[in-house]
Amino acid sequence: MKKRRILNAVMVLLIFVMIGGAVMYAGSLKGWFDKGSSESFAKANRSVGIASVVRNGVGFSLSEETVLRDGDSLRTSGMSSLSVDAARVSIVLGAESGMEIKSASCDAFAADVTTGEAFIEIGEEGAFDFSIAGEKVELSKGVYHISAQTGALTVSVFSGEAVYTAKSSAADMRTASLGSAQGGASGSAYRAKAGEVLSILSGEVEVVSLQITSLNEFTIENAKKAEGICFSTAELDKVVEDREKEKRIALEELAKHEAEILAQGGTEKTTISVIRPSGQSQSSAPSLYCTIQIVCYTILDNMGNLTAGKDVFVPSSGVILATSRVEFTDGETVFDVLNRVCNYAGIQIEYSWTPMYNSYYIEGINHLYEFDCGPESGWMYKVNGWFPNYGCSSYTLHDGDTIVWCYTCNGLGADVGGSVF
Repeated sequence: MKKRRILNAVMVLLIFVMIGGAVMYAGSLKGWFDKGSSESFAKANRSVGIASVVRNGVGFSLSEETVLRDGDSLRTSGMSSLSVDAARVSIVLGAESGMEIKSASCDAFAADVTTGEAFIEIGEEGAFDFSIAGEKVELSKGVYHISAQTGALTVSVFSGEAVYTAKSSAADMRTASLGSAQGGASGSAYRAKAGEVLSILSGEVEVVSLQITSLNEFTIENAKKAEGICFSTAELDKVVEDREKEKRIALEELAKHEAEILAQGGTEKTTISVIRPSGQSQSSAPSLYCTIQIVCYTILDNMGNLTAGKDVFVPSSGVILATSRVEFTDGETVFDVLNRVCNYAGIQIEYSWTPMYNSYYIEGINHLYEFDCGPESGWMYKVNGWFPNYGCSSYTLHDGDTIVWCYTCNGLGADVGGSVF
């Protein structure tokens, strides 16, 4: 009996030791004991939604004031963001983005934005090393936006200077009139100053002017909080106002389109406004909706450049598909919706897969193709008034998005209110 009591006591003690060890391990892993020395290291805070960190192969959700360590891998989910603060560097990581911490020291902070986007403010002089999907970029005191999409890496400079040293001899130097890059071969330095964009596209390097219309909602929101940048708050507000106005007009056109269909004897079940993903029943929940429109207004002003015989595919109104509401499922992309709508409405569409950008490329809609109306013509898309600089099958939709596919004839999108940068 006495031996049994001793054995039970030993077992209880071992359990407590194991529990204590597990707690100590978890605490050490999650940085519970880092607080006392955290002044010398960067910290992460979840701003919106869900954000996580992978440390030593173990993933867990970020809590407030998480002290970062070298090798940490940060990740945000859809519609979420997080902030990283060091002594001289402040970073906001956008939704569905990832970043690896190379050095968590405040004096030598370094990170690699592996996917998605990040808004960076550097408050003191001295160069900081950042990477975009492994491509090293040196940033000085200033304000920057980094974007890492498949095949397209960019650094937008709002103030300060970004320097990239080309690795490959395949790097091609093509600059706009404001470009300040130098060189053109392996080892050459490419410099982008305030109001410029450093772009790395599959080994080709380019420095071009930064257009305010190329900024997305995330960038504008953070830029409005920054000081001393190349755009004023009033200019940024104007872009937001114009996009909100465009969205209101799209909804008004949708209501008008639906009213016309109903007036002609149609019903909610027959109108194009309730296209659903294949296999999804009407009762499925929750319902997510976007609107889509397909237009070619610009061709009407450039009929002299149109390929012979193509005029029969250009509606006199310039509208191929009136603004229509489309139901979609979580995770679907702009491409998914466009393809489904065209198949439903009997609109010809042709596309091809582009491995370089990991996305589908829209070659033609309604028999109107790239270069059919000039050497700079082709199809572009915008969501909520913004022209993404990546493929349509890489843009994951959110409830309430407004999509417009428009044909550009001149200026690589300039005639439809967009630009690559």
